[in-house]
Amino acid sequence: MGMRAMVQNTVFLDQVPVGSAQLLGEAGAGMTVAQDAMMYGRLAIAAASVGGMKRCAQLMLRYSARRTISTGRLLDNPVTLTRLSWLTNAIAALNSLVTLTAQRLDHGQSVPKEVYAACKIIGPEFYWQAADNLVQCRGGRGYIETTLAPQILRDARVLRIVEGPTESLAMYLGARVLNQPKDLRDFLIELNLIDLADALFEAADQVLTYYLSPQSPFTEEIVAKHQASFVVGEVAAWTLLVAALTATSANASEIEWAQEHLEYRIAQAVVTTPDIAAVVSSLAVTQHIHHYQDSIGEIDQTPAGADERLDEWLRPNSPDISAAAHRTGQLSDITQPKQPRSSNPDKALFKQEKNIEQWLVQWLTQRLRLERSQIESDKALADYGVDSVMAVELTQDLEDFLTLSQPLEVTLAWSFPTIADLARHLATVSTGLSSSQSAEALPSLTQVTNASADLAGLSEAELADALAAELATVSRR
Repeated sequence: MGMRAMVQNTVFLDQVPVGSAQLLGEAGAGMTVAQDAMMYGRLAIAAASVGGMKRCAQLMLRYSARRTISTGRLLDNPVTLTRLSWLTNAIAALNSLVTLTAQRLDHGQSVPKEVYAACKIIGPEFYWQAADNLVQCRGGRGYIETTLAPQILRDARVLRIVEGPTESLAMYLGARVLNQPKDLRDFLIELNLIDLADALFEAADQVLTYYLSPQSPFTEEIVAKHQASFVVGEVAAWTLLVAALTATSANASEIEWAQEHLEYRIAQAVVTTPDIAAVVSSLAVTQHIHHYQDSIGEIDQTPAGADERLDEWLRPNSPDISAAAHRTGQLSDITQPKQPRSSNPDKALFKQEKNIEQWLVQWLTQRLRLERSQIESDKALADYGVDSVMAVELTQDLEDFLTLSQPLEVTLAWSFPTIADLARHLATVSTGLSSSQSAEALPSLTQVTNASADLAGLSEAELADALAAELATVSRR
């Protein structure tokens, strides 16, 4: 998914004195500091969502204005117009909420927790809808990386989860409205929006009453209250959108758009939808899903992975390209005589590679509580459950095991994703071979070409090492 550029590291403070000047908050009250940081993070995510939504709008407009379909320009199609109109209104509403919050912080005014929660609920959900519409607008092209839409879709998706999933925050916001209403009511009154505050809390009481009544599809009181909190949270988030648009003197049509959405949410809050009406007990749904095994079994998902083969126009052994190169005399640099390889580095590399591979297998069995028979050298580490945090720990343990003088890159597990790739790379690093020895011990691109080997058959590690050896040879020339 997204966030491929993020590297998470563990920071160890060993024998580091921390004086009162370095203390954040009060001793023993670190969670208060953490929660404070998360509140600002939720505002930042909403701000990022505004920018992402604007980018979606740019790309949708650029494409739909140029694309012609059976009904004419895609931009003039009612479906496209409806989605773009929704997007511009959603951008204006979310931008008003972010702006109102930021301005109050800049002026030292209080911002209740409910506002931060609303930012995080509304922002990523709007951004995700915009990203999905962007992909859909492109048709088949929307699934191709070069259209930019897939990258945006992946990055938008994660924002619905980090700093609190949408559903959890909606329940939290709804619980605050139902049980601790003072802060939010005071905030709306300070904005001179008393009628809006009254409408929110009246709707909240109606929702709670409905879900605790005999008409409720949830028979357990605690479950009914959780559902009521979730629904009230969504209503409260839209209430704060209307409040922000009004307080920032937004366009009348934008305020009307948000107000109509709020009224619709309130009306639906006390209606049993078909999905809710069909809710059954957790036991019943568990039994129902267990029966799927009769039709599909227990599938072990092992996706083939991305196609990372070298582009055919870049392969030195491509028949068509090679023929053209011969005609223009461009093969002089890749037809050098094959050089003999030294046997000593080969043996040292092979022995160290097997040692490292065994150590990696043992590390995985202990850390992930796997059986040795479950581990395959050519399977990606991520498939075993190695995440970003574990990858950092693996790197640190490898440094200790190999007693290296230089630290390893924390992204090592992603650059060399399988046990075999990682062991092969680390064997070269840990044996301390010189660049010339490494060039002899590993096949160069020249040797691969002369042997008519297909670069597509090499692993990432082999390609990287071969390329490094070839570059070293070229630099010596």
